[in-house]
Amino acid sequence: MNNIVSPKVAHIFATEWALWLGFLLNTGGVVAACFVRYLDSFHRKSLAGNIHDTTPEFTEPLLPNGTNMVIEEEVLDSNDREDNGHVEEVNTLESHYDNTTTEASGSVVDIKDFTRLGPTFWLLCICCMVVYGCVQPFNNVASGILLERNFFRQPAEDCILKFPQQCTAGSLVNNTANPAVDIMGKSCPGEAYSPILPTLPLVNVSSQKYKPQFDTRVTCEKSFWADDCTQDYCSALRRATEMAGRFMSIPYATSAILSPPIGTLVDRVGRRAALACGTSLTLMAVHLVLALVPSNVILLWLPLLGQGVAYALFSAVIWPSVGMVVERKMTGTAYGIILAMQNTSLALVPLLVATIYKHSEQRYIPNVELLFVGCAAFGSIAGMLLFILDRHNGNRLSRVGAQED
Repeated sequence: MNNIVSPKVAHIFATEWALWLGFLLNTGGVVAACFVRYLDSFHRKSLAGNIHDTTPEFTEPLLPNGTNMVIEEEVLDSNDREDNGHVEEVNTLESHYDNTTTEASGSVVDIKDFTRLGPTFWLLCICCMVVYGCVQPFNNVASGILLERNFFRQPAEDCILKFPQQCTAGSLVNNTANPAVDIMGKSCPGEAYSPILPTLPLVNVSSQKYKPQFDTRVTCEKSFWADDCTQDYCSALRRATEMAGRFMSIPYATSAILSPPIGTLVDRVGRRAALACGTSLTLMAVHLVLALVPSNVILLWLPLLGQGVAYALFSAVIWPSVGMVVERKMTGTAYGIILAMQNTSLALVPLLVATIYKHSEQRYIPNVELLFVGCAAFGSIAGMLLFILDRHNGNRLSRVGAQED
């Protein structure tokens, strides 16, 4: 939700307000976590206080998995017999707790256990790295990609200002208009394009020289640019950024809405290895469209919807799969490893994005998008290998729900 609301808050008000919104949302998360901790502590104290309650509804969840112990109700003829039976049942439960504690203390993870995680688990880690490396870094730069591709495109090279040394719009512009025209004398650059900026040195009323050869040197937060000299450029940039922010919310909103039904679907059909492969193929198609297909705002909905569906589907597939392919005592360690590999990917891919962007004349299209295509293609190969290996190992990832072997 923060990823949907914060961009709009930043565009309407200021970046500082978006940061404060993020702070408040994270504070709410901390308060909620503390409340969950309190509820857990309260539940455990309540459980310990009622340990002598020996009704079947209470004791059945406490019995070890796989046992067939049944506590039968008996009608006792005397109070002495009732007390004796009560003491025996309490002793049985206490003995069970002692045995469970002993088993838990003996289930210590050794360094040698890492070699027993198996190739299926490591393929899941690879899929997690490349898919999340394809999704989340894209979300971080999606605004720039959408501006460059759809809402604030570069004008044609033959589109130039009539008076290149004069401001284009604002209080410094005299009665003389300064339109941009192409080689044929027609008005340019058109809607969804970046207005032309002055490119030669010029002097404003404060005798401050500036030479905006690139639009990155224009700071629309300053009144000189936004109100005095390039008002048309800053107004168009603001409108385009707001529009890009709305489209950026599509993958997040799609994932938020579809995650519960997609999770239910995965529980019912299983086939997690095949779905993981299908997710990577979907992401590859999404980024191929964004990289190579000509810009079209109407068709822009399709790849962004595909991104959201793939994100929700992969999350529903990858995390339950970890517990299905590792030993129970290694579950926490396995989740720690796969999370560490995911964060490694999220640290490296943005560095690659920045490097490619720098060496592509500060453009995202097509090279940065082709990086995401490569990540998705690598994830597709890993997903296919995962599917083949899972079939060889008895289709463990194809189980329905929590079905046991």
